[in-house]
Amino acid sequence: MAHSASEIAETFNLMQNKNNKIFSPGFIYGKRYQYKGTGMYLRDALKTLQKIGICEYEQFPYNKEVPEIIQLFEDNIDKINDYDKNRISTYF
Repeated sequence: MAHSASEIAETFNLMQNKNNKIFSPGFIYGKRYQYKGTGMYLRDALKTLQKIGICEYEQFPYNKEVPEIIQLFEDNIDKINDYDKNRISTYF
């Protein structure tokens, strides 16, 4: 689901801002809310896009499984910036 959500963010970013940024699915997998198991619901991925945003792929280029991606996220969060500029306003 994080891959789908990052593609959604890329598509809307291209349509609205006319730039072709590539976003990090690993960011969405790493910044999880309560569930720490494998897999993800689309609602959780969209909730992350709405409340937190997403960073560009080059800032967090990881595509690992849980729990490794969560640990990578926690280890690198201080190096990741501007993700809050890439948020969606709503979803349904």
